[in-house]
Amino acid sequence: MCPPRSASAGTLHIPNPAFDYIPPHLISLFITDTGGYTPSYVYRLLTEYYSREDYLLSKALCFNDAAC
Repeated sequence: MCPPRSASAGTLHIPNPAFDYIPPHLISLFITDTGGYTPSYVYRLLTEYYSREDYLLSKALCFNDAAC
């Protein structure tokens, strides 16, 4: 049961990402529905399944200018 909200209660923003970050040095195999691949092969998979325009972001699409 949740306690009642008071007028003095502030808003709390808690990010809840839909993914977990795993450091690259801990990854030895990517497992997909088409099989298992080594990390060095992922670049080839990207070129097979996506065009270059699909994974290049322009400045207009960036939400955080510092990251672009």
